[in-house]
Amino acid sequence: MPRQVDLEFENFQVLCAVQALAGAITESVRAVTINCRASRSVDVTFVLYREDPEMREEILEDFVVDFEALQAFGAIEVITTVVIDDQPIGEGGKPWLDGRVVFLRKELG
Repeated sequence: MPRQVDLEFENFQVLCAVQALAGAITESVRAVTINCRASRSVDVTFVLYREDPEMREEILEDFVVDFEALQAFGAIEVITTVVIDDQPIGEGGKPWLDGRVVFLRKELG
């Protein structure tokens, strides 16, 4: 796939992710990133401050349903990953910031 098409697809997925995140962000969500792996596949990583299985399932379920509903060109494969990390980002960065950042909570200190 040509790079221009890749970029258009990725930009569209960012817009869909931002809209799907409305109402899904809680105090535990630290960041959300996406990686477009193919024309019909998107990896979404949620970074949480702490593990909460009930909240985790609710956030993922709500996000995926809304994200898939926003797809204008048919079905898409959405692969979600959850990372638990409460340590400061620091200057070295974090491996989970590897994708395109869709949401990043402002951290003080």
